[in-house]
Amino acid sequence: MSVRREVRELAYEHLYALDDRLGMRRPVFETMAMEGLLTPDERLIAHSIAARKLAMQMLYQLDQQPVARQPTGAQQDVLSTLGQVDDLGPMQFERVAELVLRAYRTRHESDLAMERLAPTWPASRQPAIDRAILRMSHAELVEASTPARVVVNEAVELAKRFSTERSPTFINGLLGKLMPREAARGDAIESGNRDQDKPKPPV
Repeated sequence: MSVRREVRELAYEHLYALDDRLGMRRPVFETMAMEGLLTPDERLIAHSIAARKLAMQMLYQLDQQPVARQPTGAQQDVLSTLGQVDDLGPMQFERVAELVLRAYRTRHESDLAMERLAPTWPASRQPAIDRAILRMSHAELVEASTPARVVVNEAVELAKRFSTERSPTFINGLLGKLMPREAARGDAIESGNRDQDKPKPPV
């Protein structure tokens, strides 16, 4: 899926801001004017991209906290921080909070999965932004509510924008290997569910 530069610019630079540049943001009416130049579908895409950006930033912040602060304060921190994002509506608030907390709860599972695929680059050697992107993407792939190719593509785009020069290739390679495994696991679960629904033969 090709996304116009203007859509990503709006998503990355103006929607759901969560950093020290809040005072430098364009006035609200200018952001609305930028949205007005997009089609309805593009506006939805921009908000979806911005939601992933925000989730990545929050996972990065959680990763920087002292171990003693985790995990008891994670949910409180996430909800409190999201409450300060002015243009985040209730549906996106719920979506971002759920994604961040799910990725945070399953971060060790994600790290192990990535280490199996790239033993020489465990989580401890990865840039913190890459860890956040991989943990978020792993949570989305496991949940399987979003097409895997969309998850991988958006992870690579985040890496291009916010991480190191080598990060997009690294993340694309890891998630590309993980994608068929999670798809196979999802098929197995779905098949098991179908088998459970089948009428049992008489004994």
